[in-house]
Amino acid sequence: MPFTALTCNVLADGYIRRDWYPLTPDLWLDPARRHPALAEHLAAQGADLLCLQEVETPLYALIAERLARAGYAGEHVLKGAGKPDGCATFWRRDVFERQNGTRLEFADANAARGASGHIALITTLRQGERLLGVANTHIKWDAPKLAPEKSYAPAQITEVLAACVTSDPACNG
Repeated sequence: MPFTALTCNVLADGYIRRDWYPLTPDLWLDPARRHPALAEHLAAQGADLLCLQEVETPLYALIAERLARAGYAGEHVLKGAGKPDGCATFWRRDVFERQNGTRLEFADANAARGASGHIALITTLRQGERLLGVANTHIKWDAPKLAPEKSYAPAQITEVLAACVTSDPACNG
């Protein structure tokens, strides 16, 4: 059975710096306006599966409440290292049944860099007889031409793929 999926970085309030968004009207950076508009927008998309990144706890609660009225269930996990946000995955209850969920905090520290605190939310959903493994993550951004030993992305991608293959029944057949 086909399904639709949507993924979106919702921009954590803790990361908003006015000088980074000089062309964005203030009202769209104000959580009092942005959060309800975002919850309504996501509900209006009608996707069967939503993967959201940079989701802080108050925003998750608002989105979860709005999406529950539209027939969704969801889960949310926070990053480590004192970061204020994490990933949230939502699914239509009439399309998918959740089988399990796992929070993976990347073990990405090495001699050249500290741990990023970034995570992946790995969820297994059932659709009839089919299992679907969903890895929702926000890979840490690396500057272009960064020395390989200082780059987070390759290690994080390798780790999330390995976690799917070894621990998620949807990935290991």
